[in-house]
Amino acid sequence: MRPMPSDLVITGARVETMAPAGAIAEALAVTNGRIVAVGSTREMEPLTGPGTRWLRLNGETVLPGFIDSHIHAMDAGYTMGLCSLYDLRGTDFLLAEIRRYADAHPEREWIRGGGWDAMDFPGGAPRREVLDAILPDRPALLWNSDGHDAWVNSAALARAGLTANTPDPPRGRIDRDPDGSPTGTLRETAMDLVDELITPPRLEDWRSGLRAGQAHLLALGITGWQDAHVRPPMLAAYRQAESSGDLRARVVAALHWDPTGGLEQIPALLEARRLTVGPRLRADSVKLFLDGVIESETAALLEPYFTRDGQPTANLGISNFTDDDLREIVTELDRLDFQVHFHAIGEGAHRQALDAVAAARAANGKRATRHHIAHLEAIHPDDVVRFAPLGVTGTMQPLWASTSDRMDDVRLAFLGPR
Repeated sequence: MRPMPSDLVITGARVETMAPAGAIAEALAVTNGRIVAVGSTREMEPLTGPGTRWLRLNGETVLPGFIDSHIHAMDAGYTMGLCSLYDLRGTDFLLAEIRRYADAHPEREWIRGGGWDAMDFPGGAPRREVLDAILPDRPALLWNSDGHDAWVNSAALARAGLTANTPDPPRGRIDRDPDGSPTGTLRETAMDLVDELITPPRLEDWRSGLRAGQAHLLALGITGWQDAHVRPPMLAAYRQAESSGDLRARVVAALHWDPTGGLEQIPALLEARRLTVGPRLRADSVKLFLDGVIESETAALLEPYFTRDGQPTANLGISNFTDDDLREIVTELDRLDFQVHFHAIGEGAHRQALDAVAAARAANGKRATRHHIAHLEAIHPDDVVRFAPLGVTGTMQPLWASTSDRMDDVRLAFLGPR
Protein backbone atom coordinates (compact mmCIF):
# COMPACT_ATOMS: atom_id res chain seq x y z
CA MET A 1 0.00 0.00 0.00
CA ARG A 2 1.35 3.44 -0.93
CA PRO A 3 2.23 5.49 2.14
CA MET A 4 0.34 8.68 2.92
CA PRO A 5 1.88 11.65 1.06
CA SER A 6 4.17 13.77 3.17
CA ASP A 7 3.40 17.37 3.99
CA LEU A 8 6.99 18.53 3.46
CA VAL A 9 10.05 17.16 1.66
CA ILE A 10 13.45 18.83 1.99
CA THR A 11 16.08 17.97 -0.61
CA GLY A 12 19.55 19.16 -1.59
CA ALA A 13 20.53 19.46 2.07
CA ARG A 14 23.19 18.23 4.43
CA VAL A 15 20.94 16.50 6.96
CA GLU A 16 22.70 15.82 10.24
CA THR A 17 20.90 12.66 11.37
CA MET A 18 22.59 12.55 14.81
CA ALA A 19 23.00 8.78 14.31
CA PRO A 20 25.90 7.29 16.30
CA ALA A 21 27.88 6.66 13.12
CA GLY A 22 27.50 10.30 12.11
CA ALA A 23 25.55 9.50 8.95
CA ILE A 24 24.70 12.44 6.67
CA ALA A 25 21.64 12.37 4.39
CA GLU A 26 20.52 14.69 1.58
CA ALA A 27 16.75 14.67 2.09
CA LEU A 28 13.98 14.15 4.62
CA ALA A 29 10.18 13.93 4.68
CA VAL A 30 7.74 15.26 7.27
CA THR A 31 4.15 14.08 7.85
CA ASN A 32 1.84 15.47 10.53
CA GLY A 33 4.70 17.27 12.20
CA ARG A 34 7.00 14.24 12.40
CA ILE A 35 10.04 13.23 10.38
CA VAL A 36 9.01 9.99 8.66
CA ALA A 37 12.01 9.36 6.41
CA VAL A 38 15.63 10.41 5.99
CA GLY A 39 17.75 9.44 3.01
CA SER A 40 18.27 10.29 -0.65
CA THR A 41 16.04 12.44 -2.83
CA ARG A 42 15.03 9.35 -4.80
CA GLU A 43 13.92 7.62 -1.61
CA MET A 44 11.63 10.56 -0.80
CA GLU A 45 9.76 10.49 -4.14
CA PRO A 46 7.32 7.66 -3.21
CA LEU A 47 6.33 9.71 -0.13
CA THR A 48 5.09 12.73 -2.07
CA GLY A 49 1.75 13.76 -3.53
CA PRO A 50 -0.01 16.76 -5.10
CA GLY A 51 -0.17 18.57 -1.76
CA THR A 52 3.46 18.01 -0.76
CA ARG A 53 5.54 21.14 -0.23
CA TRP A 54 9.05 20.84 -1.66
CA LEU A 55 11.88 22.81 -0.08
CA ARG A 56 14.94 22.56 -2.33
CA LEU A 57 18.13 23.66 -0.63
CA ASN A 58 21.61 24.21 -1.99
CA GLY A 59 23.74 22.26 0.44
CA GLU A 60 22.59 24.05 3.58
CA THR A 61 22.73 22.08 6.82
CA VAL A 62 19.53 20.78 8.42
CA LEU A 63 19.68 20.13 12.16
CA PRO A 64 17.17 18.95 14.75
CA GLY A 65 15.60 21.77 16.75
CA PHE A 66 17.75 22.94 19.63
CA ILE A 67 16.47 22.66 23.21
CA ASP A 68 17.51 25.29 25.75
CA SER A 69 17.53 23.77 29.21
CA HIS A 70 17.47 27.11 31.06
CA ILE A 71 15.89 30.22 29.61
CA HIS A 72 13.34 32.85 30.61
CA ALA A 73 11.40 32.98 27.37
CA MET A 74 8.25 34.70 28.64
CA ASP A 75 9.99 37.13 31.00
CA ALA A 76 12.51 38.13 28.33
CA GLY A 77 9.81 38.49 25.69
CA TYR A 78 7.83 40.73 28.03
CA THR A 79 10.90 42.89 28.77
CA MET A 80 11.61 43.18 25.03
CA GLY A 81 8.33 45.08 24.80
CA LEU A 82 9.49 47.60 27.41
CA CYS A 83 12.76 49.57 27.40
CA SER A 84 14.91 46.77 26.00
CA LEU A 85 18.67 47.15 26.51
CA TYR A 86 19.73 43.56 25.80
CA ASP A 87 21.69 44.18 22.60
CA LEU A 88 23.40 47.38 23.73
CA ARG A 89 26.81 47.81 25.33
CA GLY A 90 28.32 50.99 26.73
CA THR A 91 26.65 53.67 28.84
CA ASP A 92 26.27 56.12 25.93
CA PHE A 93 24.20 53.62 23.94
CA LEU A 94 22.21 52.58 27.01
CA LEU A 95 21.32 56.18 27.90
CA ALA A 96 20.42 57.01 24.31
CA GLU A 97 17.95 54.11 24.18
CA ILE A 98 16.47 54.94 27.59
CA ARG A 99 15.96 58.56 26.49
CA ARG A 100 14.43 57.42 23.16
CA TYR A 101 12.03 55.06 24.92
CA ALA A 102 11.00 57.68 27.49
CA ASP A 103 10.35 60.27 24.76
CA ALA A 104 8.31 57.73 22.77
CA HIS A 105 6.13 56.86 25.79
CA PRO A 106 5.23 60.06 27.63
CA GLU A 107 2.05 58.37 28.88
CA ARG A 108 3.92 55.81 31.00
CA GLU A 109 4.33 56.73 34.63
CA TRP A 110 7.30 54.40 35.10
CA ILE A 111 10.19 53.71 32.73
CA ARG A 112 10.69 49.98 33.01
CA GLY A 113 12.80 47.49 31.12
CA GLY A 114 16.13 45.81 31.34
CA GLY A 115 19.06 44.06 29.75
CA TRP A 116 22.01 46.21 30.84
CA ASP A 117 25.28 44.41 31.48
CA ALA A 118 27.14 44.75 34.77
CA MET A 119 30.42 44.95 32.89
CA ASP A 120 29.43 48.37 31.51
CA PHE A 121 29.68 49.96 34.95
CA PRO A 122 32.52 50.30 37.47
CA GLY A 123 32.22 47.39 39.84
CA GLY A 124 29.08 46.29 38.03
CA ALA A 125 27.04 48.92 39.88
CA PRO A 126 25.32 51.74 37.94
CA ARG A 127 24.48 54.91 39.87
CA ARG A 128 21.27 56.88 40.22
CA GLU A 129 22.85 60.17 39.06
CA VAL A 130 23.52 58.75 35.61
CA LEU A 131 19.81 58.05 35.17
CA ASP A 132 18.81 61.30 36.86
CA ALA A 133 20.57 63.24 34.09
CA ILE A 134 18.02 62.02 31.53
CA LEU A 135 15.10 61.13 33.83
CA PRO A 136 15.03 63.74 36.60
CA ASP A 137 11.31 63.36 37.41
CA ARG A 138 9.95 60.04 36.10
CA PRO A 139 10.82 56.97 38.18
CA ALA A 140 12.81 54.26 36.40
CA LEU A 141 13.42 50.59 37.20
CA LEU A 142 15.75 48.73 34.82
CA TRP A 143 16.78 45.13 35.48
CA ASN A 144 20.19 43.88 34.46
CA SER A 145 20.67 41.09 31.93
CA ASP A 146 20.54 38.27 34.47
CA GLY A 147 17.65 39.69 36.50
CA HIS A 148 19.48 39.74 39.83
CA ASP A 149 20.10 43.50 40.08
CA ALA A 150 18.18 46.64 39.18
CA TRP A 151 19.21 50.18 38.30
CA VAL A 152 16.94 52.90 39.66
CA ASN A 153 16.99 56.69 39.67
CA SER A 154 16.39 59.13 42.52
CA ALA A 155 12.71 59.47 41.63
CA ALA A 156 12.20 55.72 42.06
CA LEU A 157 14.09 55.70 45.36
CA ALA A 158 11.91 58.57 46.60
CA ARG A 159 8.70 56.80 45.54
CA ALA A 160 9.76 53.73 47.51
CA GLY A 161 10.95 55.76 50.49
CA LEU A 162 14.42 54.25 50.38
CA THR A 163 16.93 56.27 52.41
CA ALA A 164 20.10 55.76 54.41
CA ASN A 165 17.87 54.52 57.25
CA THR A 166 16.19 51.78 55.18
CA PRO A 167 17.46 48.35 56.27
CA ASP A 168 18.45 45.75 53.72
CA PRO A 169 15.63 43.21 53.19
CA PRO A 170 16.22 39.51 53.88
CA ARG A 171 18.20 37.91 51.02
CA GLY A 172 18.85 41.27 49.37
CA ARG A 173 21.05 44.36 49.54
CA ILE A 174 20.85 48.07 48.80
CA ASP A 175 24.16 49.40 47.48
CA ARG A 176 25.13 52.46 49.52
CA ASP A 177 27.47 55.42 49.60
CA PRO A 178 29.66 55.87 52.71
CA ASP A 179 26.89 57.91 54.36
CA GLY A 180 24.41 55.04 53.81
CA SER A 181 22.47 56.69 50.98
CA PRO A 182 21.31 54.31 48.23
CA THR A 183 23.54 54.55 45.17
CA GLY A 184 20.94 53.38 42.64
CA THR A 185 21.78 49.65 42.43
CA LEU A 186 19.44 47.20 44.17
CA ARG A 187 20.45 43.57 44.63
CA GLU A 188 18.18 40.52 44.70
CA THR A 189 15.09 41.02 46.92
CA ALA A 190 15.92 44.72 47.38
CA MET A 191 14.52 45.16 43.86
CA ASP A 192 11.10 44.23 45.22
CA LEU A 193 11.04 47.35 47.39
CA VAL A 194 10.56 49.35 44.17
CA ASP A 195 8.97 46.74 41.90
CA GLU A 196 6.03 46.23 44.26
CA LEU A 197 4.93 49.82 43.59
CA ILE A 198 4.34 49.07 39.89
CA THR A 199 1.18 47.46 38.53
CA PRO A 200 2.10 43.84 37.71
CA PRO A 201 1.79 42.49 34.17
CA ARG A 202 -1.67 41.37 33.06
CA LEU A 203 -2.40 37.97 31.56
CA GLU A 204 -2.36 39.49 28.07
CA ASP A 205 1.03 41.07 28.82
CA TRP A 206 2.43 37.61 29.54
CA ARG A 207 0.78 36.25 26.38
CA SER A 208 2.44 39.04 24.37
CA GLY A 209 5.75 38.29 26.08
CA LEU A 210 5.46 34.65 25.12
CA ARG A 211 4.70 35.51 21.50
CA ALA A 212 7.77 37.75 21.31
CA GLY A 213 10.06 35.32 23.10
CA GLN A 214 8.85 32.36 21.09
CA ALA A 215 9.30 34.16 17.76
CA HIS A 216 12.85 35.10 18.68
CA LEU A 217 13.77 31.57 19.77
CA LEU A 218 12.16 29.81 16.81
CA ALA A 219 14.09 32.10 14.47
CA LEU A 220 17.28 30.75 16.08
CA GLY A 221 16.21 27.13 15.64
CA ILE A 222 15.33 26.70 19.34
CA THR A 223 12.14 24.62 19.29
CA GLY A 224 11.96 23.57 22.94
CA TRP A 225 12.99 24.96 26.29
CA GLN A 226 12.65 24.87 30.03
CA ASP A 227 11.28 28.19 31.21
CA ALA A 228 13.36 28.44 34.33
CA HIS A 229 11.06 30.42 36.63
CA VAL A 230 7.32 30.34 36.01
CA ARG A 231 4.96 32.03 38.44
CA PRO A 232 1.20 31.26 38.44
CA PRO A 233 0.11 34.11 36.09
CA MET A 234 2.80 33.04 33.63
CA LEU A 235 1.68 29.42 33.76
CA ALA A 236 -1.88 30.55 33.01
CA ALA A 237 -0.57 32.35 29.92
CA TYR A 238 1.34 29.25 28.83
CA ARG A 239 -1.80 27.13 29.27
CA GLN A 240 -3.88 29.51 27.19
CA ALA A 241 -1.25 29.53 24.44
CA GLU A 242 -1.10 25.73 24.44
CA SER A 243 -4.87 25.27 24.31
CA SER A 244 -5.28 27.85 21.53
CA GLY A 245 -2.51 26.37 19.40
CA ASP A 246 -0.30 29.47 19.74
CA LEU A 247 2.41 27.53 21.57
CA ARG A 248 4.57 26.10 18.80
CA ALA A 249 7.49 24.95 20.95
CA ARG A 250 7.70 22.19 23.54
CA VAL A 251 8.06 23.71 26.99
CA VAL A 252 8.75 22.52 30.51
CA ALA A 253 7.63 25.09 33.09
CA ALA A 254 9.83 25.22 36.19
CA LEU A 255 7.32 26.28 38.85
CA HIS A 256 8.11 29.05 41.32
CA TRP A 257 9.11 28.08 44.88
CA ASP A 258 8.96 30.85 47.47
CA PRO A 259 12.09 30.52 49.66
CA THR A 260 10.26 32.20 52.55
CA GLY A 261 7.79 29.29 52.68
CA GLY A 262 7.96 25.56 53.23
CA LEU A 263 6.20 22.35 52.30
CA GLU A 264 2.78 24.01 52.47
CA GLN A 265 3.45 25.11 48.86
CA ILE A 266 3.39 21.55 47.53
CA PRO A 267 -0.40 21.09 47.12
CA ALA A 268 -0.52 24.08 44.76
CA LEU A 269 2.41 22.66 42.78
CA LEU A 270 0.68 19.30 42.47
CA GLU A 271 -2.47 21.00 41.21
CA ALA A 272 -0.49 23.07 38.71
CA ARG A 273 1.16 19.91 37.40
CA ARG A 274 -2.19 18.08 37.19
CA LEU A 275 -3.79 20.88 35.18
CA THR A 276 -0.83 21.29 32.81
CA VAL A 277 -1.01 18.24 30.59
CA GLY A 278 -0.71 18.78 26.87
CA PRO A 279 1.37 17.74 23.90
CA ARG A 280 3.58 20.84 24.10
CA LEU A 281 3.51 21.88 27.76
CA ARG A 282 4.14 20.27 31.09
CA ALA A 283 4.86 21.57 34.59
CA ASP A 284 6.80 18.89 36.41
CA SER A 285 9.85 20.95 37.42
CA VAL A 286 10.27 23.23 40.44
CA LYS A 287 12.72 26.15 40.58
CA LEU A 288 14.72 26.70 43.76
CA PHE A 289 16.88 29.85 43.97
CA LEU A 290 19.75 28.89 46.28
CA ASP A 291 21.84 32.04 46.06
CA GLY A 292 22.54 35.20 44.06
CA VAL A 293 25.37 36.16 41.70
CA ILE A 294 29.09 36.80 42.07
CA GLU A 295 29.15 40.41 40.87
CA SER A 296 26.67 41.33 43.63
CA GLU A 297 28.63 39.33 46.22
CA THR A 298 25.39 37.43 46.85
CA ALA A 299 26.44 34.04 45.43
CA ALA A 300 26.99 31.56 48.27
CA LEU A 301 30.69 30.68 48.61
CA LEU A 302 32.64 28.17 50.70
CA GLU A 303 35.37 30.75 51.37
CA PRO A 304 34.74 34.47 51.92
CA TYR A 305 34.77 37.10 49.20
CA PHE A 306 37.69 39.45 48.64
CA THR A 307 37.46 43.19 48.11
CA ARG A 308 38.39 44.48 44.66
CA ASP A 309 41.85 45.45 45.94
CA GLY A 310 42.52 41.93 47.22
CA GLN A 311 41.63 42.19 50.90
CA PRO A 312 39.75 39.24 52.48
CA THR A 313 36.32 39.77 54.02
CA ALA A 314 33.95 37.74 56.19
CA ASN A 315 31.21 37.71 53.52
CA LEU A 316 30.16 34.25 52.29
CA GLY A 317 27.27 35.60 50.22
CA ILE A 318 23.60 34.81 50.67
CA SER A 319 22.07 31.36 51.07
CA ASN A 320 18.31 31.36 50.64
CA PHE A 321 17.82 28.03 52.48
CA THR A 322 19.29 26.33 55.49
CA ASP A 323 20.84 22.94 54.78
CA ASP A 324 18.16 21.13 56.77
CA ASP A 325 15.27 22.95 55.10
CA LEU A 326 16.66 22.33 51.63
CA ARG A 327 17.15 18.61 52.26
CA GLU A 328 13.57 18.32 53.49
CA ILE A 329 12.14 20.23 50.50
CA VAL A 330 14.15 18.35 47.87
CA THR A 331 13.42 14.98 49.44
CA GLU A 332 9.68 15.62 49.32
CA LEU A 333 9.73 17.01 45.78
CA ASP A 334 11.77 14.02 44.66
CA ARG A 335 9.31 11.63 46.33
CA LEU A 336 6.49 13.28 44.38
CA ASP A 337 8.42 12.92 41.08
CA PHE A 338 9.12 16.61 40.56
CA GLN A 339 12.42 17.48 38.92
CA VAL A 340 14.19 20.19 40.88
CA HIS A 341 15.88 22.98 38.93
CA PHE A 342 18.43 24.64 41.22
CA HIS A 343 19.82 28.11 40.64
CA ALA A 344 23.37 27.89 42.00
CA ILE A 345 26.25 30.25 41.25
CA GLY A 346 28.74 29.95 44.12
CA GLU A 347 30.50 26.76 45.11
CA GLY A 348 28.65 26.79 48.42
CA ALA A 349 25.29 26.68 46.64
CA HIS A 350 26.39 23.83 44.37
CA ARG A 351 27.51 21.77 47.34
CA GLN A 352 24.25 22.51 49.14
CA ALA A 353 22.25 21.35 46.11
CA LEU A 354 24.23 18.14 45.71
CA ASP A 355 23.93 17.39 49.45
CA ALA A 356 20.15 17.86 49.22
CA VAL A 357 19.88 15.48 46.24
CA ALA A 358 22.06 12.95 48.09
CA ALA A 359 19.64 13.12 51.02
CA ALA A 360 16.68 12.62 48.66
CA ARG A 361 18.32 9.60 47.01
CA ALA A 362 19.07 8.10 50.41
CA ALA A 363 15.46 8.56 51.54
CA ASN A 364 13.62 7.68 48.32
CA GLY A 365 16.00 5.41 46.46
CA LYS A 366 16.81 5.81 42.81
CA ARG A 367 13.92 7.39 40.94
CA ALA A 368 13.27 8.62 37.42
CA THR A 369 13.65 12.24 38.55
CA ARG A 370 16.62 13.95 36.94
CA HIS A 371 17.42 17.04 38.95
CA HIS A 372 19.49 19.79 37.36
CA ILE A 373 21.77 22.53 38.59
CA ALA A 374 22.27 25.81 36.74
CA HIS A 375 24.70 27.66 36.34
CA LEU A 376 27.98 26.09 37.51
CA GLU A 377 29.86 29.39 37.51
CA ALA A 378 32.02 28.54 40.52
CA ILE A 379 32.17 24.93 41.66
CA HIS A 380 34.62 23.14 43.92
CA PRO A 381 36.59 20.37 42.16
CA ASP A 382 35.51 17.88 44.83
CA ASP A 383 31.89 18.36 43.77
CA VAL A 384 32.31 17.89 40.01
CA VAL A 385 32.57 14.11 40.38
CA ARG A 386 29.32 13.91 42.38
CA PHE A 387 26.97 14.76 39.49
CA ALA A 388 26.94 11.43 37.66
CA PRO A 389 26.50 9.11 40.70
CA LEU A 390 23.60 11.26 41.92
CA GLY A 391 21.99 11.49 38.47
CA VAL A 392 22.22 15.29 38.47
CA THR A 393 22.49 17.22 35.20
CA GLY A 394 24.70 20.29 34.99
CA THR A 395 23.08 23.11 33.01
CA MET A 396 25.80 25.54 31.96
CA GLN A 397 25.49 28.97 30.35
CA PRO A 398 28.66 29.69 28.34
CA LEU A 399 27.78 33.40 28.04
CA TRP A 400 29.65 33.96 31.31
CA ALA A 401 32.54 31.56 30.56
CA SER A 402 34.80 34.26 29.18
CA THR A 403 37.82 36.20 30.32
CA SER A 404 38.27 39.91 29.87
CA ASP A 405 39.33 42.91 31.92
CA ARG A 406 35.69 43.78 32.52
CA MET A 407 34.86 40.21 33.58
CA ASP A 408 37.78 40.25 36.00
CA ASP A 409 36.55 43.55 37.42
CA VAL A 410 32.98 42.48 38.20
CA ARG A 411 33.47 38.79 39.04
CA LEU A 412 36.93 37.29 39.35
CA ALA A 413 38.31 40.06 41.55
CA PHE A 414 35.82 39.14 44.27
CA LEU A 415 36.86 35.46 44.32
CA GLY A 416 40.52 35.97 45.14
CA PRO A 417 43.67 34.63 43.51
CA ARG A 418 43.19 30.93 44.39
